[in-house]
Order: sequence, then structure tokens, then C-alpha cells
Amino acid sequence: PVPDAYLGLASYDSSGNKMMEEWSPLVNITTDNAVDNGWQRVTLQVTVPSGTNKVQLLAGITANTSGMVFFDCIQLEKDDSAHLYNMLEDSGFEKSSGWSLDSGASRVGTSTVQGAKALKIDGVSLSSSSPNYAAKTKASQTVNVQGSKSDSYVFSGWAKANALPRKGDANSDSRFF
Repeated sequence: PVPDAYLGLASYDSSGNKMMEEWSPLVNITTDNAVDNGWQRVTLQVTVPSGTNKVQLLAGITANTSGMVFFDCIQLEKDDSAHLYNMLEDSGFEKSSGWSLDSGASRVGTSTVQGAKALKIDGVSLSSSSPNYAAKTKASQTVNVQGSKSDSYVFSGWAKANALPRKGDANSDSRFF
């Protein structure tokens, strides 16, 4: 299952068939502003199946989630450790290209790790007098790769959240991203 806010990676073969998908682990949403200004590192390590032709990277929130989450300094690296080379275009959301943004996702300059902008995903539509919970609002980017057996990729970035409880959750302290 996909957590309320997430980093995700799906791999596809040359015919466009989805071969696998994985999601980042749940992280408690109560980000402490005293630590890295509330930003937390989120990492997803994936070994893609042989025959992978491209990967789609996702940063977003799912339905029945309110509040907002910010993502910045998103990276995709081949291998299982950090490198200086990032396979993504516009990993800091500074430009208006590279990422496909759903309604509710935007580039903003109000909260960043580095640079002038970050990705903001808002879980509540502000155009309605009552909350209109998003149905999987996300930003995505597709990257061409050549998947051989045991190719490993690390998809990571910084995330900062502000109140993303599940709608109707009996335990209001159970907040995740």
C-alpha cells in the first residue's frame, strides 16, 4: 500500500508494461523544526528487474490526506550509494520543466532545503468551502534506463510536512509521509 505522502518508483519494459513498483517507508510526520528546519531525508533503494527500459519517479500524497508536504533536492542515482551525478532533470524544482505536476502540486519559494524553490503538494483543494480531499496528487518524472539483472537505484530527497492526517482516522496522532 502507498503511504499518505510518499516517494515511489515504478519500472517499465520497452512495451510500456509496468514491471514493478515500490514506495518509500512510512516516516512519522511530526517534523521537528529544530532539526534541519523540519526537513527529513526520505530514501528508497530499488533493484529493478532485468529488461527495465524506463523508471517513473513519483513524489506525492494519496486520497483522504489533508495538509501539505514539500519535497526538495530529489535525486536518482544508479548503484546503492550516493554519487555526485543525479539522473533527474530539475531536482530542485527551480525550472518549469522536467516534472509533470498534477493539480494541487506547484513549485514554491516559501520553504526550501537548497535553492529558490521546492515542490509543494497540497492535500486540500482551497476552491471549495468544505475540504475536497485529493485523489493521489503527485509530481512525476520519467527517466530512460537500461535495466540489467540486479541494477540498483537510489531515489531520495528531502521532505517536510504540515499536518497530513488521514481523513476519518480515529487516532489523530497517526500521521505519516
